[in-house]
Amino acid sequence: MNSPGNTQTADQVKSTVEKPGQIGPGKTWFDPYAFMPVTTARFGRTGRNLMRGPGLVNLDASVFRDFRLSEGWTMQFRAESFNVTNTLAFMNPGTDASVRQMEPSRT
Repeated sequence: MNSPGNTQTADQVKSTVEKPGQIGPGKTWFDPYAFMPVTTARFGRTGRNLMRGPGLVNLDASVFRDFRLSEGWTMQFRAESFNVTNTLAFMNPGTDASVRQMEPSRT
C-alpha cells in the first residue's frame, strides 16, 4: 500500500456477519465471505477490532500448608495444579481477508 506503517482493513460486503462459532482446524469462527480484500490503493471500510475471538478461561488451583518444626525451622507442603479443567485454548481467528478457507471439493 502507499501508506507505510499502517495496516489494511477489508471491506464488509454483507450487512451482518454470521458467527457460527466453530473452533478448530478447518472450522470458522465467523463468516469469511462477509469480507472482501481491498485490491486498490485505499483503506477498507471496516473498523479496527471489529471481531472478537473465543474467550479464554484458565483455572489453576493450589494448596499450601506450613508446618513449624522448631524455632527457626519451617517446612512447607505445597500442591499445585495448572489448567485443572484441561481446556484447550486455540488462537484467535485469522484477520486476513485475502486468505479464505477452501471448501472441500464435492466429487
